[in-house]
This record gives sequence, structure tokens and C-alpha cells, in this order.
Amino acid sequence: MTPDPAAYAAIESASAPAFSQDGRTLFHLRGAGLAQVWALDLDTGAARPLTRHDERVALLRRAPNDDRLIYGIDAGGDERQQLWLLDGPILRALTANPAAIHAFGAWHPDGARIGLAANDRDEAHFDILALDVATGAQTRLWHGTHEVLPGPWHPVGDRMIALMDRSSGDQRPIIVHLDGQAQPVPRTRPTRFASLRWDGDALMGLTDAEGRDWMALCRIDPETGEPIGASDKQSWTSVFAEELVVLAGSNPTIVGITAAMLRPTGLQPLASKYPERVFDVGIAEQHAVTSAAGLAFGGLHPVVALYATFINRAFDQVLMDVALHKAGVTFVLDRAGVTGPDGPSHHGIWDLAILQVVPHIRLSAPRDAIRLREELGEAVAVTDSPTVVRFSKGNVGTEIPAVRRLPDGVDVLSEASRKDVLIITVGPMAEIGLEVAARLGDQGIGATVIDPRWVVPVPKSVITLAAKHRLVVTIEDGIRVGGIGTRIRQELRAAGVDTALNELGLPDEFLEHGSRAEILEEAGLTPQQIARDVVEQVLGSKIPVARPLTGEVREGRSLGSDRS
Repeated sequence: MTPDPAAYAAIESASAPAFSQDGRTLFHLRGAGLAQVWALDLDTGAARPLTRHDERVALLRRAPNDDRLIYGIDAGGDERQQLWLLDGPILRALTANPAAIHAFGAWHPDGARIGLAANDRDEAHFDILALDVATGAQTRLWHGTHEVLPGPWHPVGDRMIALMDRSSGDQRPIIVHLDGQAQPVPRTRPTRFASLRWDGDALMGLTDAEGRDWMALCRIDPETGEPIGASDKQSWTSVFAEELVVLAGSNPTIVGITAAMLRPTGLQPLASKYPERVFDVGIAEQHAVTSAAGLAFGGLHPVVALYATFINRAFDQVLMDVALHKAGVTFVLDRAGVTGPDGPSHHGIWDLAILQVVPHIRLSAPRDAIRLREELGEAVAVTDSPTVVRFSKGNVGTEIPAVRRLPDGVDVLSEASRKDVLIITVGPMAEIGLEVAARLGDQGIGATVIDPRWVVPVPKSVITLAAKHRLVVTIEDGIRVGGIGTRIRQELRAAGVDTALNELGLPDEFLEHGSRAEILEEAGLTPQQIARDVVEQVLGSKIPVARPLTGEVREGRSLGSDRS
């Protein structure tokens, strides 16, 4: 049976949801402020209340092995909770009313206990208790000298994973193991954690190991408290943040602007050193850009730091307030390209297509940390047009040195004696381009790999190189429609160059959650797939077909000389 629309509305408005063990019922709280516990049948859409009276219900947790529910009620109006157990039709109180319970954590894997944070001494710190659900007996796991919040139980032994509360003095909680001893066992250096739960043999949680105001979902080693797979490499954001402070030290006209993203976009170090030179306008990208134009007219050079996906909101201001009046403003777009698990709204895949239509704009895409520092310095030196520096989320890869740099700034990353294929890479896609070239070399196909660095306007040497090759392949992590590949194709045709071109990029769709590698693979942007397609194009069995070699016969007729 198909659920009626009301069922979907109930799901959308549900709070503190918990699925039944068989996954066919959704337990949730319904109501704002005062709420009841409800059950929604996901097969039929039928909903029914499990409790009769509206209460100040705080949280809802289902037992690990059955459909028993524990929920808390703010009975005293002072954030102290009374805990109730709902076992089918039976409802009974687990703690006194009002109780000294301030928070409760996860069920123990045996389904017999649940963790609590309690304070019956009118002090600022909590005790951590284990509550026996059957008898109501409470066992103290730790006598608090710090604010600690209960987390999930360790699957091995009688230990609880807990967190020093984020509201403590240094605001840098640590993961601790509680086993009834006098002191907790610290498992990590101070960092920020939230929403811990088990995922196989590791913890899954939100963490911020770099002290920023944003968090990322990651797997955490329960014994060390360290993010699994964490790298010592610098993030793109931190490289930008460091270099901007350096540039601002030698150029007093540089100011920073952001839209409620001071730390996530890397402007905090600049604000710490030069607080009078950084402006946070709140969640108002349009205002940020218009403000930047005004500051530029006043003789300053604003650096507007935004997530790439949010520049979409301010396109009109970029076009009419900045570009039309030739204002020297630099836009630094973090999280450009595929951002992985952030989801459809945060993939920065539209900026290249949207911004390149702005007259006189200059767009750069650094491939590594050295190029980011280099191109940022070049960007803030431009005073008569908008400039853009875009980079990815996450850590910077290894340095990719150039074989040589052409007079107009284009970097040649790899070249072969045969000039079969010209591979033009945008930003971090250089690594993929180089691997494609290596695979083609194994097949006897010569490839040249270049990084334009400044992809708009298209450098003249890109056109010259394209004319000397049989096929051009562009690789970018923005949408194909109206992307850099399209721009290069138009420039080739305008220059009278008829070399076949295959522009590779992302589809014009909302990309779902997934790792960067998974999303690129689904879009066909892997070295294996690209090399396979290029081989077929060089052989003439797949469109676009590479320019034939001298004397090569296709479709029964001899073709002219090769211009390579």
C-alpha cells in the first residue's frame, strides 16, 4: 500500500526519529515545545500516538535489540529530566520526578543499561552514571570534576565513550573512556567532537581537529581518539590563510570580506593579525560583493572569501557592481569542484561556467600549494578587473612541478616526442591528466599535459599547442555545459584551428553524497576511463576522432598530411 501524502509530511516534521528494529515503523516526537511520542507505519502511512499527554520531551532512543523506547521529559523546567521507558503498551518512570538527570546517552549493547549525566550536588560538573533499565539502579562510572557528556558504550568491556563538554573552559573536549575508575582515561588531544556513534570497529562522529567553527564527518579510532586516515598535509584553506596574511603584511590595501564564514574560508588568521581589515557581513553574499566593489573604488583591494557554491547568489553583483566598473576585487572560492559527502548544495561545480561569462574576469585554478600561493599573489596585483582563485576541499596533494613554463604563464607538465594528444587540465585535475598521459604512452600514443593556471581568458599558447596536436582533451571538475572545455573549443574555432576537442567534466545535475573518488568515477573522470576513450578516438573508432596521421586511410580514401 502506498502511504498518503500526510505520511510524508509527518516524516518531514518528525524530530528525534528512531526506526523500529524491522525498519517499518518510525518512532518520533510530534509537536513544538510540548510533544508526544508517535509511531508512523511506513508501509501504510498510518500514524498513532504512543503517549497521551503533551510533555517537554527532550530526546528519544530505541533499545538496540527490540522496540523499547526511552525518552526524557523536562519535568522541572530547569533542564532536569525525568526518564520514561515505553515498552509496548507499558509506560513507567525510570527516574524520580523531577530528577537530577541533565542528559542521557546511548543504550548499552546488552539492552539492559543506558548512560546518564547527573548532578545532584548543585555543582557545575556532572557525574556519569549507568542506569539499569529493569531495576532503576544507578552505578556511578565517574565522579565529575569536569563537565562530561555520556556517549556510546564500547563494544568490548564495560567502558563508556564520553566527551568533555564543549562548554568547558578551553572549549576543546577530549574523548575519554569511563570504566568506574577514579579518573577517566583520555584518548585524544583536545579537539572538538560531537554526535559519536559506532560504525563497525570505529567511532563515527563530527570532528574539528583544526579548531575551526565547522565540523566534518569522519571515522575515529576509539582507542586513540584520532580521525582515521587523517593526514599531516596542509589543507587548501590553510595554505590560502597563511599566504593571505603574508600578502597583507606587504600590501596594506588588502582587506578580507566574508559572509558568515570567517573560519571555514580561512580569513580568521587575517582577522587575528589585522582585525580592522576583515569584514564579516553575515549570510549575505550579495552584500559582501557590493561592499567589496565600494572598497575597491576607495583604493583598497578586497579579497572576498566564499564557498564556490555560494558565489551563485551574488552573480549580479559580480557582473554589474564589480566587473562593469572594472573594480579590482579578488574572489577566493573554497570547496570548488566536487566536495564529496557535503552533498548537492555544496558541490562547487557551477562557478567556472557562471563566472566565465563576466567580461574581463580572470579565473585561476591552482593545482598544488605552490601554485595557490603564486596565483593568489598574481590575483591581488590586478587592479582593473575581478580575479578568481578557486581550490578544492580537503588536503593539498603533492607538488606537481612543471617541465617548463611558457611566456604567457602556461605550465607544461609533461610532453612526448609524438604530438598526438594535448591534455589540458584545470586545477587539481592535473594529477589525473598526468596519469592519463602515462597510460597513453604505454599504448604508443604521445601526449602533452598542460596546466593553463589562468584558465580564463584562454592563453594564446593553448591555441598554438592545440593546432600542433591531433586531439585535444580538457579535464575539469566543473560542469561540462559552458565549462572551460567549451570556452577553449570556441577559442579554437575563432582562431581557425580545427583540431578535434573532447571536453570532460561533470554532468549538469545535482550530484548526490559520496566521496570525491566515487563521484568522479561515476562521471567517467578516472584515468582508466579517459585513457580508454582517448585510445579509441586516436584510432578513429570513437567521436571526436583525432586528426589522421600522414597517409592514413579512413573510409576508403587517402587523407592529407599531418600538421603535427
